[in-house]
Amino acid sequence: MAIEHVHETSGAEKKTVVVTGRVDQGILKANTDAELVGYSAKKSPVKVTGLEMYHKTLDECQPGDSVGVALACAGDTTSLSKDNVERGMVLAAPGSTTVYNKLRAQVYLLTKEEGGRHTGFGPHYRPQLFFHCADITADLSFPKAEAAREELIKKHGKDEEGMKKVQADMKAIEADLICMPGDNVELLVTLAYPMPVEKGLKFTIREGKITVGCGTVIETMGLDNKVSIEGIKKATGKGAAAGGKKKK
Repeated sequence: MAIEHVHETSGAEKKTVVVTGRVDQGILKANTDAELVGYSAKKSPVKVTGLEMYHKTLDECQPGDSVGVALACAGDTTSLSKDNVERGMVLAAPGSTTVYNKLRAQVYLLTKEEGGRHTGFGPHYRPQLFFHCADITADLSFPKAEAAREELIKKHGKDEEGMKKVQADMKAIEADLICMPGDNVELLVTLAYPMPVEKGLKFTIREGKITVGCGTVIETMGLDNKVSIEGIKKATGKGAAAGGKKKK
């Protein structure tokens, strides 16, 4: 279930976190173990303590149901609140999801007449990708550019002097690569945060509130914990309890 909203309710003993969303697949049952996944390589175990739909308490819910789910800490999850449970996370059965931040996707860029961009973009274009309920900054590059970079590293080496030559050569290569409005191309996608994605996942590409393109994941390529997209600060410490994304 992709989380759309997060609420906190105060009871006689303690606060309870309630998340709402639509069940995408499988059967979600009350009093079972689950995981909160997204915005971090770490998955946060939780306990489903209650289910409610249209003010009616349920024992279980099925795909297509829009429900409210009360959650409690479980395992090594020590706290749950609106500070560390966020829209876009996925509530899933333990071990049923895998997180990635490196993808290969087929992308269509909307034309000016379709309400998209007026100009094209080159390697390392950084829009927002919207999928499920998540809104994630991503770096879009070209397979040809990444292949050229690998060859240049083999040629010049990874030392300081070699990497300077790589960067200089890459500028000339990337200057000739561009995706124009109306193009349907294969691109390499690097997400700012690890997310539970799978082959076939569809997403939209946005600049602010404007949709400029759409795409489909054709391959999940892996999880690189060293990925850091410029301008995105990764949260550490208290924010890592259930997701690790720093609140804006």
